[in-house]
Amino acid sequence: MMTPLLKRSLSRNGFSLLELMAVVTIIGILVSIVLTRIANSSDAAKAKTCANNVSQINSALERFAVSTGNFATTISDVDTIEYFPGGIPTCAVDDSAFTLNTTTHRVEGHSH
Repeated sequence: MMTPLLKRSLSRNGFSLLELMAVVTIIGILVSIVLTRIANSSDAAKAKTCANNVSQINSALERFAVSTGNFATTISDVDTIEYFPGGIPTCAVDDSAFTLNTTTHRVEGHSH
């Protein structure tokens, strides 16, 4: 013979409100962790793109100096199809333009 407690637990259908709230809370915590990681990886990718753009501009400035025999006085000196067919790239993080250090003839000090 079954006890009333055992009989009630065997015939129960569905979940209680407390169980559903616990599951929703756990899912919410997991979603917030995943979204934070996605945002952080996106920021890191933009910073790496910015560093690569600086490297590409410095390379173009060096090629300009070798091919012309003179250092570039502004970044726009290498804003030609020969060096940048799509135009000089900007910072991927804040979309700002890069500036040329006229002493070293390189893009410097642009970090995030």
